[in-house]
Amino acid sequence: MMARPKRAGRSGRPGWPGIPTARTGRLAELIARGKAAIASGDWERAYHDFHQVQTMDPKNREVALLLVKARRGHDSQRATIEVARGREMERHGDTHGAMSAYRLACSLDDQNAEAAWRCARLGHLLGQDAAESRGLAQRAVELEPDKVEHHLTLGKVLLDSGSKKLAKRAFEDAAKLAPDNAEAKAALKKLRWTF
Repeated sequence: MMARPKRAGRSGRPGWPGIPTARTGRLAELIARGKAAIASGDWERAYHDFHQVQTMDPKNREVALLLVKARRGHDSQRATIEVARGREMERHGDTHGAMSAYRLACSLDDQNAEAAWRCARLGHLLGQDAAESRGLAQRAVELEPDKVEHHLTLGKVLLDSGSKKLAKRAFEDAAKLAPDNAEAKAALKKLRWTF
């Protein structure tokens, strides 16, 4: 009669039932390394580690939340890099490349006011879609209402799209923030009698 083989235990090895696997240790190591990466601001490493843990243990809710946090941090970090790349391209005269970088930054992080403002400003200068420029300028104003440049850009975009009353309000807001701003004063003077 043939002997029946032993069934594998938790370790996956026959004859070793109940011994925890190296997998559990690896998961704990990856989670600890990911948390340390978040603490140090290395979002890419944290995202990679938590993604690896999630593929190994998809039911772990803590890791799912940490993965979302790492993804947001990584996207925000990449958006900042794209804005810097766009500024550099714009400085060297590559406006279309800069516009692409700003758009990518806006899609990566919708809370990046500088990316929204730069994309709206450059899109307006290049004569691109007015609705897109208007939405981005509005987003920049909502995210950072204390920046004069954001209000001026919104006013210009609104004025060119035919919304004179809204443009006047944006220029008034800019003038409240910086009473000596010549651009806001000139725009308000021009709009004073156009209604």
